[in-house]
Amino acid sequence: MSFLASNCQSWVVNKLDITKIKDKYCDNCQHDYAPKMIINLLFYGYCIGLRSSRKIAKACEDRLILYILQAI
Repeated sequence: MSFLASNCQSWVVNKLDITKIKDKYCDNCQHDYAPKMIINLLFYGYCIGLRSSRKIAKACEDRLILYILQAI
C-alpha cells in the first residue's frame, strides 16, 4: 500500500484502538462484514465529510482509499 501518502487519514483510522467498540459485538452471531472493516469505513467516511451510510457505500465503489480500507 505504498501508493497511499504517509499522512493519509486512512492510516490513522486503521490504527485506532477500537477494542471497546468491537467488544460490544456479539461473538456468537454471524456478521456479514468484519466489524473492524465497518468501523474503519464509518470513521474514515466521517473524517472526509461523509455522514450518510448510503454516501459511504457509494464512495466505496468510487474511491480507492475506501476500497482499500475494506481489505485491511
